[in-house]
Amino acid sequence: MKIKRSINSAQGFTLLEVLVVLSILGFVMAMAAPRFAGLSALGLDTAGRMNEARLIKFITAYTQDSGKYPGGLINLVSTDLSTGDYLKPQVSDQDPDNGMEVLAYAFDQRCRLSVHYLNGAEADELRAMGIVHVYNLNSAYDSTVSNPSPVMEKVDAGTAVLMIGGGDSDDDGSIDASEVDMDEPGWGENDLNFCIVFGLGPESDLINEGYIFNASTCPHGISAPRNFDYAWYSLVLPRLSATSNRLETDNPLGSDLFTSFAMDSSTSATVADLSLAKARETNLYEAQDPAFFTVINSIGEKFHPSSGAGFWGIDFDSDGDIGS
Repeated sequence: MKIKRSINSAQGFTLLEVLVVLSILGFVMAMAAPRFAGLSALGLDTAGRMNEARLIKFITAYTQDSGKYPGGLINLVSTDLSTGDYLKPQVSDQDPDNGMEVLAYAFDQRCRLSVHYLNGAEADELRAMGIVHVYNLNSAYDSTVSNPSPVMEKVDAGTAVLMIGGGDSDDDGSIDASEVDMDEPGWGENDLNFCIVFGLGPESDLINEGYIFNASTCPHGISAPRNFDYAWYSLVLPRLSATSNRLETDNPLGSDLFTSFAMDSSTSATVADLSLAKARETNLYEAQDPAFFTVINSIGEKFHPSSGAGFWGIDFDSDGDIGS
C-alpha cells in the first residue's frame, strides 16, 4: 500500500530556528575572520621571502658566472629634467584616498633613505663591479619631477644614488653629521648603513641574459589598498671601500663602532633597560666584502632564511639606551 504525503505534511524550519542558525553562522564567521586575515598576511610574507630567496640565488649565480653585478638597475632617485637636480622620490603619506606617492613609508622608515652624490672613487668602484649605467626612476607619481620618465645615465662622479642611513646629500664632497639619520629607535638592519640601493626592474641584465624571465613585483607593493608606486625588489650593495674611506675621513658619527640592539615584540624601541636584548657591536664605517649583497622588498625588509625581517636600534650616544 502506498502512503501519500501532502506538501503540507513536509517538516520545515520555523523562523526562530532559521534565525538561530544564522546567528551561529555569523558568530563562527566573526571568530574565523581574523584567522583568515592572518593567513592572508602570512601568505604575503611567505611569497615575498620566496621571491627574495630566488633573487639572491640568481644574483649569486650571475656574479659567479660573470664576475660582476647585473647591469640595467633602477637608480632610485628622481631627476628634474629641467634643472638637472637629483631628488629623493616622494614617500607615501599612507593615505590611498589622495592618490599614490612613489616609495613606501615603511621602506623609508626602515632604511632611512638619503640622496648621496658619488665621488670619483665610488663611481670607479661601481663601474668595476659591473654597474656602468643605471635607469633613474622618475616615477609618474612623483609630482616634484617635470617630464617623468626613466632616464638612462652613466655612473660617474656627481651621479646621485639612494644610500641607507645618510650620505653626501648636498654634493659638497663630504658626509657631515647633519646628513646622517641618528634617530636611535627603529633601524631596519644596522649592517646596511651607508650602503647603496638599486632597484631590480624589467631592464635588469638578470632578464636580458636569461637568468630570470621577468622582474618580480613584491606582494606587499601590489596588495590593496595601494598608496605607493615602487613595488620592485631592491639590491643593496656591500658598503664600498671608497665610501668607507670617506666615512673614516669625514667621521660624521664621531666613532665607527656602536652597539646595536635587536628589537622584537618583547622589546620596545624606546625601552631604557636593554640588558635582555640581543646586542652586537657594529662597525658602521667598515668596507664590506664585495659579495656581501642582499635583497630587500618594497617595504624595506631584508630576507632572513629563518626568522623574517630583523629590526635593530643603534645606540649612537653609547648610553646603553636606544630611546627616542
